[in-house]
Amino acid sequence: MSFIVGGIINYLYLLKLIIEIMAKSQDAKKTAKKEPLKTAKEKKEDKRNKKNSPKRD
Repeated sequence: MSFIVGGIINYLYLLKLIIEIMAKSQDAKKTAKKEPLKTAKEKKEDKRNKKNSPKRD
């Protein structure tokens, strides 16, 4: 009986560690923001150029 209680305690301890690790990774994701490769104006200009370019036959 005591080994079952010990197993449950170990399981809960591991579960707590996993939750803490996952929470830390989520916090890191929120703080790190990627810089855009192109600005909105550059994207719009590229789209306009693509639309007005001659089409292939």
